[in-house]
Amino acid sequence: MAEDTVRTVSGDKALKVKSEKFDSLLVDIIGDVISYNYIESGGGTIWSFISSYAVLDAKFAVNKYVKGTTLNDQGYLGSSISDLSTNWSELRAEIQTVIKDKGFKSDDYSVDLTEDELEEMIDLRLRLDNNIKALTKLAANDEKAKILVDVVNDKLDISMN
Repeated sequence: MAEDTVRTVSGDKALKVKSEKFDSLLVDIIGDVISYNYIESGGGTIWSFISSYAVLDAKFAVNKYVKGTTLNDQGYLGSSISDLSTNWSELRAEIQTVIKDKGFKSDDYSVDLTEDELEEMIDLRLRLDNNIKALTKLAANDEKAKILVDVVNDKLDISMN
């Protein structure tokens, strides 16, 4: 699929650059959301499988984006970006609480963070904030990019209980 994406954009430098930026942003955002869930759950090998699937899903969406085969997936880009803003606000608030509490605290379970995990949470929040802003800006006037914003929205939902 990666070779197909490269072949498809080979004659269009602007699309090549934009698709590479989207690809990088999606992989980074998804990786950080998976890291958050990994820490929240106390670890486990299941997250490597979830990560592999999520990254493959993102790569598939980027391939559809560069081929222009996203028309059936389209609705209104503005509503997807609005959903992304809402989902990110909720997750950011959740991460803020985890940082403040130095762990995941609920009636059902409690996971205390190590100093390294706490530092990772702080870095993760900053990276997600920067990358989601960059994704929103890059996708803002590109109706085909709705599929990419929707992939990120789906992955942010993994962490919302």
